[in-house]
Amino acid sequence: MDEDQHEFPDRRETPRPVRLPGEPPLPREPHERHHHELGRRTLLRLATTPEAQAAAQRAARRTLELADELQKKALATAGIHHAPGC
Repeated sequence: MDEDQHEFPDRRETPRPVRLPGEPPLPREPHERHHHELGRRTLLRLATTPEAQAAAQRAARRTLELADELQKKALATAGIHHAPGC
């Protein structure tokens, strides 16, 4: 597979992964669901200590802050309300 190609789940598939109580709903788009599950599996595998979980939470929070800043700049400079994929 080329680097720029991604494997996405078949759009006809409708399996519903098990969610823990309190988890947010899964994204509706198959490719977004794929990325959500990939991140979830990675966190379950790597963030196994309270320290690692806290670091992951800080990183996620900062990522969302940066995305918000970029959205605001895009709106202010180019009138773009939402960047593609957001």
